[in-house]
Amino acid sequence: MKKLRIAIVGCNNMGKKHLECLRSNFADEVEISGILNNRTTKEKAAELGVHAFENLEAINKENTDAVIIATPAETHAAIAEKLLSRKIPCLIEKPLGANEQECESIENIAKKYHTPFLVGHLENYNPAVVKLKENLEAPIKSIKAIRTSRNVNAKRKTSVVSELMIHDLAIVADILDALPQKIAVSKQNKYDWCSHAKVTMNYKDADVELESLIADTDVIRTMDIEDIKGNNYHIDFPSRKLTKNNEILCEGGNSLYNEQRNFVNVIKGQEAPYISYSQALKSVVLSNKIEQQILNKQIISEKIKNLQKNL
Repeated sequence: MKKLRIAIVGCNNMGKKHLECLRSNFADEVEISGILNNRTTKEKAAELGVHAFENLEAINKENTDAVIIATPAETHAAIAEKLLSRKIPCLIEKPLGANEQECESIENIAKKYHTPFLVGHLENYNPAVVKLKENLEAPIKSIKAIRTSRNVNAKRKTSVVSELMIHDLAIVADILDALPQKIAVSKQNKYDWCSHAKVTMNYKDADVELESLIADTDVIRTMDIEDIKGNNYHIDFPSRKLTKNNEILCEGGNSLYNEQRNFVNVIKGQEAPYISYSQALKSVVLSNKIEQQILNKQIISEKIKNLQKNL
């Protein structure tokens, strides 16, 4: 059977993980047609033992069957639109786009050229989250999550919401399938918005509280969900463990494998994307609404500081 040829655009952190997972788990089905990694493409390609594409124009249907896009969010739309217009299916790392307009543009191009794409919300492929969706009984009463990271040395231009909380926002958007009626944001005074944020959201039936922190502290990544019948679900994301009323429903598994399995099957026309466009769009809209509230708080804070200086 002829192998699928998959290219990777952006082969640093997440892109490299995609390459390693494909090689480890899909060697019988997939071969890496090459990578594109900006100025370091040749060096990175030599390091990984793969072909180096000179530019995006060099990736076409003659040499590649599908592409994984693992570049910064602000580049997703421009790259995806070019590839989808060449009828090359794409796995686009989260978030789908920087804003609602970019997401809609990607969707329109995909429809125009009848070419599928999949959004890499990795935690939605977490076996614990998949099992949760199978067991949940609506309506949901509450969702509470905390997600921390020790990646304190990384240079960040965005808030912790788009850096870290986006994972939990995507799960909330998927489970509740709606946008909140009210959003409130806050943070601890000792941190800036790039490092900490707490978000509370009120839905028709559910209350949601999400907290994300990037600091030199213990890594915690959990989510607690209570349904209307009083059932309590707990997810430990690193171990991919789900419990219901303290009874283990699942534990272990490989989230990235699940995502890539879905992508390979989508390319072959055997499956639909597990993460729908609507779900991916909701997470972007929700993230942007929260980011806007953070920006408003920053503007107000600066105005207060300036007033105090002038007193």
